[in-house]
Amino acid sequence: MEKSKTLLKVFNTIFPIIDQLYIFQLEEYSKRRYFKRIPQFLFRRNLQRRSTLVISTFIKRLVCTIIGIHIILSLLLITNIFLLSVTNILLLLFPQVSILLAGLILKPYYYIISENNKQAAKEKVSIMNNLRVIGITGSYGKTTSKELLNQLIKDTFITQMTPGNTNSAIGIANWVNQNLTENTQILIVEMGAYIRGEIKEICNITPPDIALITEMGDQHLERFGSMENLIKAKQEIYKYSKNNAIKYAPHHLSSFITEKGVTFVEIPLGIKTNLPNSRALTHNLSLVIQIAKDLGVKKEFIQHSLQNLSIPDRRGDRKEMVGFEVVDNSYNISLNTATEAVNSLKNENKKILVITAGIPEVGKNKKNYNLLYGKLLNKEADEILLLDSILSKYISPQIDEDKLTLCNNFQQALDTLRKRFDPKEYIVLLQPEFSDLYY
Repeated sequence: MEKSKTLLKVFNTIFPIIDQLYIFQLEEYSKRRYFKRIPQFLFRRNLQRRSTLVISTFIKRLVCTIIGIHIILSLLLITNIFLLSVTNILLLLFPQVSILLAGLILKPYYYIISENNKQAAKEKVSIMNNLRVIGITGSYGKTTSKELLNQLIKDTFITQMTPGNTNSAIGIANWVNQNLTENTQILIVEMGAYIRGEIKEICNITPPDIALITEMGDQHLERFGSMENLIKAKQEIYKYSKNNAIKYAPHHLSSFITEKGVTFVEIPLGIKTNLPNSRALTHNLSLVIQIAKDLGVKKEFIQHSLQNLSIPDRRGDRKEMVGFEVVDNSYNISLNTATEAVNSLKNENKKILVITAGIPEVGKNKKNYNLLYGKLLNKEADEILLLDSILSKYISPQIDEDKLTLCNNFQQALDTLRKRFDPKEYIVLLQPEFSDLYY
């Protein structure tokens, strides 16, 4: 087994097909985003450190298509052995060409399948006359708001919600086809987007009776290209809802939202729940409480639910790790959410220790955002364990030397935490460790 692994590693060092498939998978098989990654990883090898290539059905078909490309080239060039050899060696040395070409070849097949699944889901939803759809989108807070809302209304209505991070058109369509039951009264749908048009596509399948934008911020700004595109993309949930849909947003977004008829919800100072108080949680709760009230959920049901809430994993939930109390905010990060997470720990009776790798997906603004993040950490945190990512070079100069510890990876950060710090003295804020694309 070890000999096979060594041989595979040597092969991948020379012909990096596995590395490139891994990058393509990390970019969710987006040819556009993968193409942009090519210069960064053109000559790098053996990238699988924080995770590994998942041998999915799509990867198997992609590899078979790549092999087919080589076979066809061999048949076309068989009369010129020199040209055949050079072409195949170049394609092995630079498999990016084969991957992009194979992706294009497979695109019509997957397009037909996905369109059929989306149409089937649309028809299934359209004939459910007693079903109301609540659509939730936003730069962040989508999953948390979805799950909190479900907890507030599930004792009054028969509810279902799209699970976990299932928030793309094809993911929602597949879930609807397989799981949506006929007696469901309210379906809560999380609607995600990386580009304009994606929320429109989801609304075509599950048109909302109630539409909520949780927030508009710097999350995934790199993929949208500009804040203007992000704002327009998120407002698609209003534009493509049902004609009589009720629309909600937090009050501070009133200057960004151009859609008419939106109910802007005021965010109070705090809401009494069984969960630790934080601005982000209060923000999400304020929105979903207003929706629950407007749906007719009794006040006593809401009050009872508020004392028995749970939040999604890695969205600010508290846990124990290597003996320390940890606030796990490791699902995603933006400058806004990072600031809120740090500020939420100010009233703790412990010093704040942050484990972080930086703020990703802010495009051309990555330097400025991470400079600001470094200044925030230096001001508000007592200790910072900074993972060595491509963003750490912007953060580290902003932090005092006596506060900063550089770590090669997350495991080293945990080892440092265990050996150097006292669990009675520190509370740990865990920010995301990124995929191998950021190292």
